[in-house]
Amino acid sequence: MIHGKLRARLGFAFLLAGPVADSAIVVITAGLVISAGGDAALLSLAFGARCIGILGAGIVAGTLADRLDKRAIILSTYAGRCALIAILPALAGGFHILPVMVALGVCSGLSQPAATTAVYLSVPRDDRADRLAVWHSLSLTVQVVAPAAAALLISATGPTVSAFLLVAAVAIGATCACAVTPSPMRADRPTGFVHDTREGFRYLRETHWLRTVILVSAAQTALPVPAWLLIVNAGSSERWFAGAQGYIMALFALGGIVATSLLGKRIPSRTAQSALLAQGAICVGLVALSLYPPFSVMAVVALLVGAAIRLGSVWADVLVATRVPEAMLGRVAGLGATLANVCMPVGYMIAGALLAPLGSAVTAGLAAAVSAAVTVVGVVLVSASAQAPPALSRPDARGVHAAG
Repeated sequence: MIHGKLRARLGFAFLLAGPVADSAIVVITAGLVISAGGDAALLSLAFGARCIGILGAGIVAGTLADRLDKRAIILSTYAGRCALIAILPALAGGFHILPVMVALGVCSGLSQPAATTAVYLSVPRDDRADRLAVWHSLSLTVQVVAPAAAALLISATGPTVSAFLLVAAVAIGATCACAVTPSPMRADRPTGFVHDTREGFRYLRETHWLRTVILVSAAQTALPVPAWLLIVNAGSSERWFAGAQGYIMALFALGGIVATSLLGKRIPSRTAQSALLAQGAICVGLVALSLYPPFSVMAVVALLVGAAIRLGSVWADVLVATRVPEAMLGRVAGLGATLANVCMPVGYMIAGALLAPLGSAVTAGLAAAVSAAVTVVGVVLVSASAQAPPALSRPDARGVHAAG
């Protein structure tokens, strides 16, 4: 029993090595572009290209996760990341980086639904609410290391060496993930690929509470946007910029660890919902962050932002894992992850356009206010409909054999 729990925890941690690598890639890409003479415009285009890759892959990633061996998907996307990161330093100074960023986005978009579905199905449905909160804390502990280590490596060795060290780390993560991760398969016979994909969109369209949950998850990604923009504006050198960005990302994760440790197991209780509804207070913190950019103020607000975002993620994960038919989990996870991942770079672009005419304080306050308002409305609506179970899709109402 103990060995099984340890294996499950290791599997969860290594399954999230892909997103961990993605967070390090963001930090290293920023350092590479700036050190190669690129400007903020090129950096925005690079992140936008990655967003396009995530969006394109996300349309079919959930269907693949429901139909194929999840370990094969994860291993292939890890291999793709290794190859792409290895050539990234040679292309960082110009527009040649854009196709590489698109391909990195595709790897991210394909791997996340497979990893998420494997985590959901490795736990019996009745135990998911408690176990997901614990595993979120574990995954965040791992995620703290990636951006902070990337920032330290850039400061010590420069972005090029850091990129090649990341290749080695991703390769190790891929091996470990495939060694310890179960890959539960659907018990029913899948229909055609296009039909399965359409069924996922139809289920999302007909399930109101699920659309609301995904919208809340997407809206919360707006919270880090002002902090990122202010780091860009305040950076006086390329290494300070990359380092500060990495530390802020690590602080986001630390805030999430605290929130999930204290309140994660109470989801979906009124205590955790009240904490989510209190996000309006973060508006004040983000406005303060825009007015007082010293790193100490950034650090405090980053902890609060990270706590709010991660608590919202656990809330959404528990609802999806316990209320969505198991044969549909990959498609739901894929569509939700695609929207959430795309919203952050889109938020960067919108905030960047608003920063010049409105100023830092108004932009920061607007981003936080929109996120908080959507979260409040979403949590209230989903809580009101909690007693009504969603209608099951006839072809997909059958379950899968949960392994683990």
